[in-house]
Amino acid sequence: MATHPRLLIGFRTWLMILSVFSALPMIAFSITSLSYIARGQYVVEAGQLRRAATILAHDLDGYFAAREAMLRTLAASDAAMRGDIDELYRHARRIAHQASDQFAVALVDRQGRILFHTMKPYGDLLGETSEKDQIARVLATGEPSVSPAYNGPVSRQRVVALDVPMSGEMFQRYCLRAVIAVADVEGLLVRKHFSPGWMVAYLDQDKLVAAARADAAGRLLAMTDGGEGGRGVFFPRANGIGDEELVETAVAGVGTWGWRAAVSVPESTFARPLRALLLRFVAAAAVCLGIGLVASYYLAKRLGREMGTLLEPASARGGEQRPCQIDPGIIIREVGEVRACLLAARDREEQAKIDSLTELPGRALFWEMARELERQSRENTDVGLAVMFIDLDGFKHINDQHGHDRGDWVLRRTAEVLRETVRDKDVVGRLGGDEFAVCLAAPVGQVQNAAAAIAERVVAGIGAIGFGIGCSIGVSVCLACTPSLSRALALADQAMYEAKRLGKNRYVLREDTTLED
Repeated sequence: MATHPRLLIGFRTWLMILSVFSALPMIAFSITSLSYIARGQYVVEAGQLRRAATILAHDLDGYFAAREAMLRTLAASDAAMRGDIDELYRHARRIAHQASDQFAVALVDRQGRILFHTMKPYGDLLGETSEKDQIARVLATGEPSVSPAYNGPVSRQRVVALDVPMSGEMFQRYCLRAVIAVADVEGLLVRKHFSPGWMVAYLDQDKLVAAARADAAGRLLAMTDGGEGGRGVFFPRANGIGDEELVETAVAGVGTWGWRAAVSVPESTFARPLRALLLRFVAAAAVCLGIGLVASYYLAKRLGREMGTLLEPASARGGEQRPCQIDPGIIIREVGEVRACLLAARDREEQAKIDSLTELPGRALFWEMARELERQSRENTDVGLAVMFIDLDGFKHINDQHGHDRGDWVLRRTAEVLRETVRDKDVVGRLGGDEFAVCLAAPVGQVQNAAAAIAERVVAGIGAIGFGIGCSIGVSVCLACTPSLSRALALADQAMYEAKRLGKNRYVLREDTTLED
């Protein structure tokens, strides 16, 4: 048998293109969603950075405030008020020893001369401080101030000076100075826990003072070594003072001291994992797309072979066979038309189940839906089944006296009454002519009352339509019997005729006591 290359290639190409185009929207949606997720994660991370920087700033502000309060208490002591420097030194030494081994208190005059330092005996020559500008500013404004980190002339280590003006006899002549070791400031950092890879730091007015990086367990490890300090590896290269690219840095001011607390997240702990997630998704999408293309190829190959078998003609001359040159587009269009016809037939079948006049389910669809309620009642013995058979009284007179248009209107109004009366889970349908049926399921102890209440409302609603129309309703209730829809409908039909014999425009309820199907 000859093959049809044009037909095969057409089907394969068409199906593979269809696979690609059907996958592209999902891939684009997923990539966009991942981008929004990454952006949202970035915003969350930035918020966490800002909160962490604020917490660090608050801790250092509290530390400086505590040291200021200590100095102000010392400055307000009796020794300070009397100008007794010897007694003031002894008092300051006791306070410094209680605070920390690396903490000291010094007394500095307007010219920057250090009169005493609690790390040295009283009376030693201590030289001058390098922070003379700060001494002059504190004495001029009367406000406390914290200096940048510097090399202490007495302790020979990196320290920070917090100066407070004296009171009493020493006012505007001397400052009490809290000499804070940078190691103590660094200790505020390492006591914290942060996400692995995060870097935190305290900065004075112009440089990095102390920094730490969180290890895999979230513990902070110091990055400064107590030397000259400097810019280190903390800020993004965009700021010109770092050698590692960082995604985000949050900075918070430390009270009114002029210092700052900063927190950064390196690219290795944030941006790269997000990019890796995106790359993994793209790789998975590419694999899925490849599988779809391969599946489309083999499906098209099989379809093309079957189409070729159907389209293989026999040559009219000498039994010679030639491939039929048919445009694949025509085949695709024909398949589409066949599919459309099948869908239209299915729609017509569905429409045939709905009564076109009342828009209620017809007999076949009513039985199909009521069977589901019957199944529920059979599976659950606590659920009872009730069926109503409704026949209009005086409907023939309406048609004879007012015409079929009025009769159709009465049928539509009857359908509206039934829809408004029954519950959402009940099944109502038109069996034909002026006959309607309702099927409902309810707990065994309530089904009889529920059916009676619905039947009473239906009788009243249809009676209110006018033109002398009414209805007779037969109600069959299955309480302790084996539920059977056909038997219940037959019993309801008998009860309906009994209602007509009793004078019409009423309902008669009968209980089904049959134990076997």
